[in-house]
Amino acid sequence: MKLLTVVFPVFVEGDTNLILMGRQAPGKRMPGIRNGYGGKCEEGERVEDCAVREVKEEIGLDLQKEDLHFVYKIIEGDKHVYFYTVRLDSQISIPDNTEMVDNRWFDVERQEDYINEMLPDNERPMQALARALRSPDEYEPCTFDLSDNQELMEATKNIFDKPNGA
Repeated sequence: MKLLTVVFPVFVEGDTNLILMGRQAPGKRMPGIRNGYGGKCEEGERVEDCAVREVKEEIGLDLQKEDLHFVYKIIEGDKHVYFYTVRLDSQISIPDNTEMVDNRWFDVERQEDYINEMLPDNERPMQALARALRSPDEYEPCTFDLSDNQELMEATKNIFDKPNGA
């Protein structure tokens, strides 16, 4: 099984839940795809530790495992992707870097503003994210098995390949 993590930083502004997302930088495996921040777990690494490490590497944000709130898991064949939120006290600004570019805040409820920039079949998971932020005490984490989505499988097939054949 191959494990990945994605973290969506969240800032609450009045009744609006804003999520921070960037695009994969040019030269990355999925350039231009919008998503939260995360990546592959190293051999023997716990999922939560991976999430904390990847967020630090990608956007310089220091988190603790206790800051993470598990929202859902996506299964795609032998890949399991764990999605978390982390609440922030301010609406931070993240400059473009070698990992992620075009980092922006989005109203999670307004999927029309970002969903077409994400990987295929993200509508239901992002709706679940919106529900989790709207009603955190009532939300139960869930799993989406997207293994039968050939478009998604094709888009992510090389995600675990070593760069430059290394």
